[in-house]
Amino acid sequence: MFARTSSKLTLFFAVMMILFLLAVNLSSYFLLTSIIYKEQQVKLETIVNNETNEHSNELITDRMRDRKGDKQKEKKDKTDKKDSYHDIEMPLRPFYLVLDYEGHIVKTDAVNAELAHDISDKFEHWVPKENETIHQVFDVEKSNVHLLLAGRAVYAGDEYVGSVVAGIDVTEQNRLLEKVMLTQIIISIVFLLVSIAIGYMMSRRAMKPIKQSFEKQQKFTADASHELRTPLAVLHSSIEVLESEGGEKIPEFSKQVMLDMKEEVKRMTGLVADLLTLARADASAVKMSFIEFMLDEELDRVFRNFIPIAQQREIELVKPADTEVIVRADQERFRQLLVILMDNAMEYTTKGGQIRIDTAVKGSMLTLRVIDTGIGIPEDKLDEIFERFNRLDESRNRTFGHAGLGLSIAKWIVEAHRGTIRVESKLGEGSMFIIMLPIVSSKV
Repeated sequence: MFARTSSKLTLFFAVMMILFLLAVNLSSYFLLTSIIYKEQQVKLETIVNNETNEHSNELITDRMRDRKGDKQKEKKDKTDKKDSYHDIEMPLRPFYLVLDYEGHIVKTDAVNAELAHDISDKFEHWVPKENETIHQVFDVEKSNVHLLLAGRAVYAGDEYVGSVVAGIDVTEQNRLLEKVMLTQIIISIVFLLVSIAIGYMMSRRAMKPIKQSFEKQQKFTADASHELRTPLAVLHSSIEVLESEGGEKIPEFSKQVMLDMKEEVKRMTGLVADLLTLARADASAVKMSFIEFMLDEELDRVFRNFIPIAQQREIELVKPADTEVIVRADQERFRQLLVILMDNAMEYTTKGGQIRIDTAVKGSMLTLRVIDTGIGIPEDKLDEIFERFNRLDESRNRTFGHAGLGLSIAKWIVEAHRGTIRVESKLGEGSMFIIMLPIVSSKV
């Protein structure tokens, strides 16, 4: 139990560290990107503004001539690429392109016509917006070239006549950023692994005094339970001897006192047995003995035991339909589970109510539903129902004489069979305990 708790604490710590390192790395990436590219963006804005001022009138004039038909503007064919990429010297110097309204290159100082045409092809229908910057990657000689591009649209009145695009090679800056981030990621991974190892050791050390205290409590509970069983048995036997020897001579008041004493001894014996069971379960001293048995026979046996109590309290018991399945489980603990759930339903179901068990089988999974029409459980208390010594309502527990251990034992039995247990309830309408156990062996 403590090893599992230590592992959960370590896992929680690891998740928090991963989220923290992820936030740090992302913040660092955006901060470094902003710092590295800021200077280039300022330089790019200066180039594009200067070139726009220089060539905007030329674009407007050419467009007006085209519309009047006074002059046929010569447009360079985009497929006419005289240069090739192997002529490029890296890194590229800053460059600009003047594009007409159709995306054709009017003028450029790019060092390579091939790259210039690729850029114009890429942004043929791009109408730049104010302060818009684009980071674009081009494949040059099987290498990625990172270009930072910015543009300005040129208008004659409301008519778009072309644009000026400027570019700066930021490949080296991008490589530097990648190296920095790779180094930071490696450092983060190493830091995370070291932190997890240290966190695990610290959690184990922190759990040690708690474990020792818990073990002492376990030992005390087990020893006290063992010590109490004998005097309780003697007390019960003594009361029976007094009853048998006194016979009719015992006054009615004394008979009632002895009857009350027997009931209290019985209740205390059950409490001691529950405490001993939980103490042994915590110490992993309880070994399950798995055998195959008929589910229907076990359900019938438990129902027969509760029929007299149900008749006395005028509560209707509804048996499940026969499943004709064989289950593999610890028969004694499985019976104890059914008794706990039936007893719990019986105690909290009022006169004229109903208790029923439904069963369903799917593959190896057995689903049991214990349903009652009792007083129900408040919704905000459902999560506490399986806690030890849980008393949702002090007055109600005093009335029914419960110590709050039965459902804790039921949960332990279910989990020991690798199953699950949960409860659904509405105050004043009743409760339904749903148990799912992977114990079905075969069908008859």
